[in-house]
Amino acid sequence: IYNNYGNYAFSLALNNNSNSTCIIEWGDGAVEYVPANQPYKKYTHVYTSLSEYIVTIKGPFDGIYFNVWAVLSGDSSMYALRKILSWGTAPIRAFSCAGSRNLNSVPSNLPSRVTSLYQAFSGCISLYDINLYWWDMTSITTTYYMFSGCGNLRTIGSPTWNTPSLVDTQGMSIVTGK
Repeated sequence: IYNNYGNYAFSLALNNNSNSTCIIEWGDGAVEYVPANQPYKKYTHVYTSLSEYIVTIKGPFDGIYFNVWAVLSGDSSMYALRKILSWGTAPIRAFSCAGSRNLNSVPSNLPSRVTSLYQAFSGCISLYDINLYWWDMTSITTTYYMFSGCGNLRTIGSPTWNTPSLVDTQGMSIVTGK
């Protein structure tokens, strides 16, 4: 769920290594097509009215990064992402919401095909209590700075993760003042 309170454009980066086209439905009737075999590319949509939108991505993309360019350039879309409702059925292998300052909800499951949680929630200061208990971590190879800068995070649901593939945990620790 994306809120464009202010004159925000919303950006995300998708990686589509499949032989099929992906579709981004921006929630206001606009649709954008991501060509097959398209490496990471920034997609931006500008909304004409202030509201809350549900952005849906359909197709076999394998990587999604919210706010990559926003964080690097100071783009205001880093304030817009509020919730991730579902991972869907796409073969996602990597994702990051780094810098999504207003993200406050993520799904309580994680697809087993995800291998990277590199800076997944870095800087997500609006995450307080999330339930990651049911996240399937068996394929994860990196949790590099996964929760860096999440100073308000109080609980992650007491997970008992099985992490046989994990090799990089640098900066994984959750340090809060709460």
